[in-house]
Amino acid sequence: MLGRSRLGADKYAELRGTIQWLKFMNNYLAIAQIIVAIFLILSILLQKRGEGLGAAFGGGGGFYATRRGLEKKIFWLTIISGIIFIALALLNLIL
Repeated sequence: MLGRSRLGADKYAELRGTIQWLKFMNNYLAIAQIIVAIFLILSILLQKRGEGLGAAFGGGGGFYATRRGLEKKIFWLTIISGIIFIALALLNLIL
């Protein structure tokens, strides 16, 4: 670690403050990522069941219907929480 003798007192204090800020943000990023992951899991579980891989194996010859009302809001909540989760994961990786 760089000592005070090689850096000026102002630069050393600035570097130390930056390191403390990064540690602080890293903790809150992990907590935020856990909260978003819970929202993502819940929004996936709340979506309409009976679709998905069943149709790929020949089951459920249903029809396509547009999403309306609460189902549409849950669908968009899933997309938004997925994007936020990926952004937090990349930000956590960078920091």
